[in-house]
Amino acid sequence: MNILENNSIIENFNRYQSVTVGNKIIVLSALDQLSVGDITSLLGKEAFGLEVYLFASKLSLRGEYKFLGGGISADVLFTDAISEVIMTNTSDSEKITLPTFNISGSAGETKLVNGEAGGNGENAGNLSLFVLNQSGVSLEINAQGGKGGDGADSNFGKKPGSGGNGGVGGKINFVLGSIIIEIYNDIRKVFLTLEKSEISSKKLRSDLNLIISEKIPKETIWNPIVHSLQKAINTKSSKDLRGDLLIAGQLLENFIQDQLQSIDANINVDGGLYGLRGEGEPPAKNGISGAEGINETLLIETSADLISSKVEPFFLIHPSQCKKALDAIKLQYFSLNGQVDISKTVTDLTTNLKRVIDKTELFVQADNKNPWIEYFSKHELEFGSKNSVSILKDINMKAKIYLGNLFNGYNFFGQTSSQVPLASFFQYKETLNTLIADFRQLELDYDQYLNTLNTAEKKRESIINSRSFYSGLINFSSDQSSKFPRQLRKIASNITQLNEALKPSKKRLLASIAAARKEIDSKLDFNIDSIFQAVSTIAFAPKSRLLLASEIANVGYNAFDKVTSDTGLPIKKSYVVNQIRSIEGSLESLIEGYKQLENGTLEADDPGAGKLLVARDKFLETMDSFKNRLGDKLKDVSSNFDKYISDVITRNNAILEYNNVISNALSLKTNLNEANQQLQEITRDYLETSDPDLPAIVDYVSYFYERSRDQILQHLYLASQSYKFWALSDESLLENATKNKSLVQINATILNGIKEDIITKILAVSEDFGTERSDFPAEPDEPGVVVTLGENEIFDLQATNSLIFTLKPALYHSTTIEESGFAGMADVRINEVRIYVKGANTKNGMLNILITHQGHETIVSTDNETHEFSHKTIKKNFQYDMKHNNKIHRRANFGYKNPRQFNTNASNGVFAPVGPFTSWLIEIPAELNEGLDLMEVSEIEMQFFGTYYNFD
Repeated sequence: MNILENNSIIENFNRYQSVTVGNKIIVLSALDQLSVGDITSLLGKEAFGLEVYLFASKLSLRGEYKFLGGGISADVLFTDAISEVIMTNTSDSEKITLPTFNISGSAGETKLVNGEAGGNGENAGNLSLFVLNQSGVSLEINAQGGKGGDGADSNFGKKPGSGGNGGVGGKINFVLGSIIIEIYNDIRKVFLTLEKSEISSKKLRSDLNLIISEKIPKETIWNPIVHSLQKAINTKSSKDLRGDLLIAGQLLENFIQDQLQSIDANINVDGGLYGLRGEGEPPAKNGISGAEGINETLLIETSADLISSKVEPFFLIHPSQCKKALDAIKLQYFSLNGQVDISKTVTDLTTNLKRVIDKTELFVQADNKNPWIEYFSKHELEFGSKNSVSILKDINMKAKIYLGNLFNGYNFFGQTSSQVPLASFFQYKETLNTLIADFRQLELDYDQYLNTLNTAEKKRESIINSRSFYSGLINFSSDQSSKFPRQLRKIASNITQLNEALKPSKKRLLASIAAARKEIDSKLDFNIDSIFQAVSTIAFAPKSRLLLASEIANVGYNAFDKVTSDTGLPIKKSYVVNQIRSIEGSLESLIEGYKQLENGTLEADDPGAGKLLVARDKFLETMDSFKNRLGDKLKDVSSNFDKYISDVITRNNAILEYNNVISNALSLKTNLNEANQQLQEITRDYLETSDPDLPAIVDYVSYFYERSRDQILQHLYLASQSYKFWALSDESLLENATKNKSLVQINATILNGIKEDIITKILAVSEDFGTERSDFPAEPDEPGVVVTLGENEIFDLQATNSLIFTLKPALYHSTTIEESGFAGMADVRINEVRIYVKGANTKNGMLNILITHQGHETIVSTDNETHEFSHKTIKKNFQYDMKHNNKIHRRANFGYKNPRQFNTNASNGVFAPVGPFTSWLIEIPAELNEGLDLMEVSEIEMQFFGTYYNFD
């Protein structure tokens, strides 16, 4: 039997396990909901003689659960009370029975004959509970010591028996993640920020609004708190704002006390009652009541709150359950492919990822000497776990990476839908053949391990056989990981150069505004100098809200009451002023800077230049009534605004690329760490001497199987994206092949079929490329398509030895040959770029130019549709001899190799061909050009060489 053909077996294996380790029954569940009717139905009769530990994502309880003790851990706990109608002679009443954990001790035996003493009551068991997300708990816990048995009466001359002693009450540790604590902490942060005057009251009110709309439950009990927060939002007095926040805080503190009292009222840790002495002479003694047990209840926001708590540590979460929960999230993430409405899935993903992060955060923030860390390290083997602290740290990091990818719009593979690789199709084919062959063997061993009919020895054998494949998997990932540092250095250098090239655009925009001032002053009947001064201050100075407020206020004071439009109609000054004021919110943070965040990524001030675009549109809208009188001056401001926006977007795209590489590098590094730890901890000796069904070994086997499968899927995805880039197709070959399939259904046979389908379609497109395309220019010695850069680009080059030039796509019919040399050419791909700078001088007459294709490009298909793609930047060196007829010494070759002799049947390093319609960074570094002088530059000419299709 091939177990892997039975998807339900694999699904259950990945999401549920019950195993006995020593005196413990351990249940690990990542099911959507684990419903427990009673312990015996879940675990069988042996549960009565063992401690029970349930670790679940969602746990549903109903009725009474009698067991020795143990632990309950759940992200969310659902409790279903039982209602009964009690009928009496006089009236009927309703009895509500809450779900109950009964770990009370058994009563001692009561003696009836021979004057024997009553038996002692049993001590109650101990129970630890950890529930992560809950607003309240309707649950009872009975941990009372067993009652002492009664002694026998005197009989047939025997002395009466003494009563038995009562058992000791149990020990309850209850840690509850409460929404009340989360809201309390959020309001406290707002209050402390207000006290320090760190941010504006406007931002504080926005934060309070977010708490009301996103955090506080829509239940009437919360109305007083909502009322206090709304008062705080609406008040204009800082003193009243503080007072309202204090009131809300006090109400929440009352909530916290009420919840603690409610929980404590349903927990019974009383000692067992003493047994009564038997009747007779001489008098016997009653037993002694059992000592009261211990009940510790703590409300937290995340597990990290336990670091400084005094709660005695316990095994509050299980690494294997957390891994199963994260695997279930991976299934959700993968299923996003092809979904029409993904909003609910994204919401569920976000919620589930935050839960994984919250319950593992303790192990990230605590140091090695923290009692919780020491407890886990000391007791992990008792729970069938190994290296638990490191595993929980890795799980926390993976969840954070997934959450970050989700927020950034990345798919399961850590990419945006427009990202494409530039690697050879044939490289993918060869790599996939190797990976799938190894995976097929790994799958056979995995099948043997899953087969419940096999003996423990057979399972061990299958695991040990696979260890050599695991090492190969690690080596392959290490090779991939080694490429990231160089890639990051290249992108960082590109960002630095782009940031330098931005400066002339900003300077030119300011200059055009200054030039327009004189025109405006002479032709409008009010002084608009203050408007431009305010706008330029807002747009280009560092943030300062006080400065911004005063500058905007000046507009109102300095302008006259009325102005007239081009038609002579009067326009109220307040209208223009209000329009300018409305720009304030969009412009206040518009500087071209960026900062590095704690996680190593970069944050741009205006990521999509959206605020700049709004500012430009509002400015032009405001000035529209005066455009006839402003003439070319307004056009200059408009075009310079557009250029600056374009350059900012180019730089910000490079930042996005940097962040994406950081995210992928971090993901791969985390996987490598986990894989190496697995091999180091789960040694051959451990495998040969341990139960193969231990959670640690289950995790070990499933991890490498899933990692191997995911690695193949990653390469299939890249091959599929490469096809989209080459074919200009919206079809996602991998998405279509895996539609309606979950990850657990994808085996080696399916993976190989997907590979063959992708390669077949790639070859068909490659054949079209070789037979239907035309070269430009027609002859190799002719100039390519020539693009002459403008005066602004010359100014930029002279100012910084660099420039940014964005080449817009040439659409069919709407682009004339006078406007673009690419007119009438579809699906243009380039293989060479040349740049000639007339008027440049160097000591030896050689000019070295660095040309960077920025990677975000548009390609126009034969049906005149635009397709947006992004890929790695491509940097080339072009060198020519200005003194000897511009003889080329170094060619700037882009894209595929040897395009005129393209061979689809050879693994000859063919790469995806790129297009010209992108942003180009052109640098002429002084260090590569001795004696460089650009002051006499009169023309910059770009020449493009490549291939194209005709439009349909």
